[in-house]
Amino acid sequence: MRVALTAALSFDTSWEGLLALVTGHELHLIDDDTRRDPDALVDYVARERVDLLDLTPSFAQEAVAAGLLADPRHRPRVLMLGGEAASRPLWTDLRAARDTEGHNYYGPTECTVDTLGCRVDSADVPVIGKPWPTRGRTCSTPGCGPRRSASPASCTSPGSRWRADTTACPA
Repeated sequence: MRVALTAALSFDTSWEGLLALVTGHELHLIDDDTRRDPDALVDYVARERVDLLDLTPSFAQEAVAAGLLADPRHRPRVLMLGGEAASRPLWTDLRAARDTEGHNYYGPTECTVDTLGCRVDSADVPVIGKPWPTRGRTCSTPGCGPRRSASPASCTSPGSRWRADTTACPA
């Protein structure tokens, strides 16, 4: 699989590209000028036959308008969204894309990066998704420790941290 790293290495989403590289996939490091220009990125994706991109929804919307999902030369097989909420028009465009599978990894806080997700075709309107099945959910509250939590929204005590990387302990 050809994976394009479209983020700076200091941004959390850069992990996807690095993980793809260490698992044997071809990693394309997209330069700053290309990753900031939707037309240039669409051309690069088509020319180099990139299979997977991870973009913010606002930039993805610009790339879709520039032909990312319609270029007859090549379209990515997977488009990952994250970093901000997806718009309804982008969601609709991704659901309609025949050759591209859309995934939303946006969570409600910076503490939930890539812990929630869904395929775009799983809902008619933008949703943040659910915790991945291999991860438990806990809310760690100062003074009373972890407790089972269905979502980050239920973790509202001051100083609380919602974690989706550990199994829950009884309250």
